[in-house]
Amino acid sequence: MKKPDWRNAPQLAFAQFVSSEAYLKAGRRAPATNPQTGAIYPLRDNSKRVLSAMFNAVCAYLIERGLTFDTVNSAHIGEFLNRRTPGRRGPYSRVRVKYLALLERVFAHLEVNPNPAGHASLEAFRTPGATGRNLERQALTAAQVAAFLANLPGQTPTDDWRAQRDGALLALILGAGLLPSEAVTLHTTSVALKPGQTRVSVKVKRAATGNRADDHEALLQPVVVDIVLGWVQRRRELATYLPGKFLFPASPGRGVSTMSVSAVYRATAAVFERAQIPVKRLGPRTLRNTYIETELGNGTPPEVVQQYVGLAELKSIEAYLDGGKAKRRPAKRGMAAGQ
Repeated sequence: MKKPDWRNAPQLAFAQFVSSEAYLKAGRRAPATNPQTGAIYPLRDNSKRVLSAMFNAVCAYLIERGLTFDTVNSAHIGEFLNRRTPGRRGPYSRVRVKYLALLERVFAHLEVNPNPAGHASLEAFRTPGATGRNLERQALTAAQVAAFLANLPGQTPTDDWRAQRDGALLALILGAGLLPSEAVTLHTTSVALKPGQTRVSVKVKRAATGNRADDHEALLQPVVVDIVLGWVQRRRELATYLPGKFLFPASPGRGVSTMSVSAVYRATAAVFERAQIPVKRLGPRTLRNTYIETELGNGTPPEVVQQYVGLAELKSIEAYLDGGKAKRRPAKRGMAAGQ
């Protein structure tokens, strides 16, 4: 195999790198392995697509600045992470951490010492809020939920199907507490109103990473049902134009391809900005927090909420309870019962 050319063809070099065990071994943590065979678990295809999209963004910045991977330094990385372009925000706190982890692996693989991404990571962790570690957990009030839903794209029949898709996807994340990685991989059969049920169920596949349980089933908050089911029906009507099994396909002719997680973050932030909702976290995490706090506020037992959102440990839900006690947040927080 031809030696990767990180200077002149970095994207091709990264494509080889991210598909190899070398990428998994380059991280700070030991890669996950099969307990029986000891084999390293490979990255999922969707994870590779997300990482490649992030790397492409870095490459675009380097080209713009006239830099290469052998001339970039920690100051350049910091500039990239904090950049702003007209009509768009820079990467959000959690995304910054992902970019830093990605670049640390790249420079470790290239044996650059000291690792410029490692130094940039240190600076980020010294800056309050830069990594999201020092930001208070946020959830939306009922009024903010209404404003968010009112500003979703694709709410009229004449809107482009992509706008309708994006609006339904964000409504579903808000109304079912899904992670972006779970939402984009839902199938056309994942959302249904089962006989005897009063709430629409969402069958969710286990997320690729994190403290997740097995496949689980979420229940939609009533306030988003019409939006989500409207897209499910629209998706059926577009089956010929949008083939494949995914409920939220990336584009025509690519029904086997999911939307990228980064696209979900961008779409979420755009709605927050249109709605002028003053929260520091403009990503899907705030929507997930809202779902969890709403369920707890409506009296749903923590262990049931744990099942809804697919977390392996109950303590992750108990952290949402005031003072660690079995005290529910007011129902006015988030999506009120019966909406």
